[in-house]
Amino acid sequence: MTGQVASKVRTTSQRVQHRIVLVLLATACLGCGAVRRFLIPPAVTPVSKAVTGQRRQEFADVMILGGHVHGHAGPRAVVIRDGVVTAVALSSEVTQLRSGATQLIKVAGGYVTPGLVDAHVHLEGAALLADAADLRRVGTAQQLAKAMVMTSATGGEWLWGFGLSQAAFAALQPSEVEQACPDLPVYLSRDDGHAALVSAALTKWLPPDLRDEVVAANYKLDGELARHVWRLLPAQRTERLGPLVRVVLDTLQHQGITEVHTMGESSALVTALVQLEREGRLPVRVKVYLDTARPEAGDLIDGRTKRLHTPLIDVAGIKLWLDGTLGAGTAALLQPYSDRQSAGQLRYSDGELGLRIADADRRGLQVALHAIGDAAVAQVARVLRKLVRPAQAQLVRIEHVQVVPPEVREALWGLPVECSVQPRHATEDASFAKARLGAERLTWAYPGLALVAQCPVRSGSDMPVSPADPMGDWRVMAATDPAQLGVDATRGTVEELALAALTARGTAGKDAAVRAGDTADLVVWDHDPRIATPPAKPLWVIVGGSTQQVLAR
Repeated sequence: MTGQVASKVRTTSQRVQHRIVLVLLATACLGCGAVRRFLIPPAVTPVSKAVTGQRRQEFADVMILGGHVHGHAGPRAVVIRDGVVTAVALSSEVTQLRSGATQLIKVAGGYVTPGLVDAHVHLEGAALLADAADLRRVGTAQQLAKAMVMTSATGGEWLWGFGLSQAAFAALQPSEVEQACPDLPVYLSRDDGHAALVSAALTKWLPPDLRDEVVAANYKLDGELARHVWRLLPAQRTERLGPLVRVVLDTLQHQGITEVHTMGESSALVTALVQLEREGRLPVRVKVYLDTARPEAGDLIDGRTKRLHTPLIDVAGIKLWLDGTLGAGTAALLQPYSDRQSAGQLRYSDGELGLRIADADRRGLQVALHAIGDAAVAQVARVLRKLVRPAQAQLVRIEHVQVVPPEVREALWGLPVECSVQPRHATEDASFAKARLGAERLTWAYPGLALVAQCPVRSGSDMPVSPADPMGDWRVMAATDPAQLGVDATRGTVEELALAALTARGTAGKDAAVRAGDTADLVVWDHDPRIATPPAKPLWVIVGGSTQQVLAR
């Protein structure tokens, strides 16, 4: 027994000695690669299905070849994978990223830009125009009667007409409306969308106190009274509204638009958009700002409903009206109008506006503020300078920003705001702007892109008040005097910022270059769209990497 124990001890001692020798040999030979690899063999990683799947994902989903790409010299290839631009390079540099499944878009001589954004539309109103009477050439009761014959009942119950000029709106009397539309419930909008003539029959949907207000106004409604009545009218049915919205968005897509920001909307529009997206029929992104006076906006602010955010739809915030319009003389000015004694009126006190912004901040919502006159824009600046907001609060949008003297513009500098402008309004308002403002104020009104010296700028059309025309807006902005943007600005700077104002980042992005890492919202044009003659045509529109060939109409 003792011999066996001794034998085991000797064996154990020998093993320890052998291990020590091996360790010494390994230590001495670690500098020798061959010995090191022998003593410490590399780990072997099996080629798994997960790894091969990952490698397959490295190939491009879409590759655009042969065109010029905005922000880059010479023809370039654009590589898209998983809805993101992953490379902008020479074609020879990305050949290895092609696979049999890669969609190739070959556009020799074409031009690639970021997708265009119309940052201010009224989508539901634009859609409903398909069933509305066109009143742009109406000036008499006889012309009104003829126009209304061409309309269809909205919501199956009332008739809408849109486009009365300022002069026609002022001239037409309620008795003439009743003569043209006897016993019919009609709502006849002025061309700026902020006023309406209504018939007595329409008031059946109104509560008694509001009906009394309408009668007291002699059936001519302006500003908030017109909007209040509109909100109470029966909504268009989803099965009718959805297809109408799709037609409008298809039209915008054919102009290179990949995203719209729609203002003052209702839950009826959101329902229609959700249905379109479920059916795969929503061609562009839609950012929705609900009408703050509607119950659905209140539910969102109070947390009774959750913010809707899908791949293509974002209920981003709420829309408030701080004043009226320049044409109607209801935009809030610091000095009276040149052709009347009034100066317009603000709809909210500073305290009320601050509370509205704070409520939206608590829910992570963005606030869009209709502010045309300098008194309204000055109020925004005044309130924001005093308001303590969360660090993550979104920029406050100021919509229109039309009558803004230099001192009010400077008040915006450094504030958490972005300005959404409608460049073509400067020429569209020419028939009345000088009379309302006088020659001196007109010299600094409608600053448009020049606001970039104080805050980021976005561009929108105000459709259906004005037709969507993004490159028309670009041409107006591109004509801005470089001196208004700062001492270092050049004509090239102006033109680049004008295009940036039409993209998802706005002028905050500094330029409109297509870069790796961008969301793949792109337009492939037949040539550079900044060249006016002949007008460029989109060949392909890409939203989140999903491609749509634009067919000629």
